[in-house]
Formats: sequence, C-alpha cells, structure tokens
Amino acid sequence: MNFDKIIREMEALQDRMTEAMFRDFGSMEEKIISGEVKGNWQVYPIDKPGVKGFVARGFFTNLHPLEKPTEILPPLKPMPRTLREPLYDISVEKDQLVIFIELPGVEEDEIQLDTEPERLKVKAKDFQTEINLSSWMIDTAGMDTEYRNGVLKIVVPKKKHDK
Repeated sequence: MNFDKIIREMEALQDRMTEAMFRDFGSMEEKIISGEVKGNWQVYPIDKPGVKGFVARGFFTNLHPLEKPTEILPPLKPMPRTLREPLYDISVEKDQLVIFIELPGVEEDEIQLDTEPERLKVKAKDFQTEINLSSWMIDTAGMDTEYRNGVLKIVVPKKKHDK
C-alpha cells in the first residue's frame, strides 16, 4: 500500500472540495448582493502552511417562511429512555472508604442505595450502577451518606480485624 499516494489523493480531494465550497459561497454572495437572496455572509479564507479552509459567518432571511418545520425535518420521535452509569471515585483511607458518585439533576429523594455483600447498588432517575467492594472488608451497617450539588458522598467504614 502506497501511503504517500493515498495522502496526495486525499489532499487533492480536499482542495477540490474547498474550491467547490468557495464557488458556492461566491455565487451565494452574488445572490445576496443582487438582492435575490436576503441575508448577510462574510467568508474568510484560511491558507496557512498545513491549514487550509475558511470561516463563514452570517445568516439568510427566508422570504417564504415554511408552513411546517416538517417540510425540512421529520417530526422528532421520543428517544428511548436508557440508563446511564454515573461517574464515581473511591478514596481508600485507613479506616474507611469514601465513595463520590456524580448524579447531576437528581433530587436526594430519588436516590436508592442497596447493599449486598461486597456490592453497592445505586439507582437514581436515569442513573444506575453496581460498585464492587470485594477488595475491602467493609461494614455496610455503619455506612453514612451525604448528598450535595449533584454529588453523593458515601462513607463506608472498614471492619476491624482481630490480631
């Protein structure tokens, strides 16, 4: 496979696309100037070593407003509700684990915590996760929680070991 040839072909394609876009913007600019199309556009070319392209800023005014938005886009369908796994972080301290779970947009009364041996299950609105705590010997009965600004803080004491 000749990568140099592929790169040259890609660069040639990019050059052709850039030229076509400038032609299209040029003809649109003529239509704006002539009054055929209402609006205001400014196109600034970018032609630096390794960087080619343009920046286009502006707007069009439609003389014939659309009767219905569905003339250009189909009606929106509701997205299926999917559960997301929240971001979380576990900080291991001498006598406890401190777990921070991000739950943006969730009210405190919407949070469900379930503990199983070596697992912590969290459900809240569109969020759900299971955190494996099997690496530590913990006391879930002594667990304490605090929820503030979309972040759930869970403190789980470690079990004391007999010598």
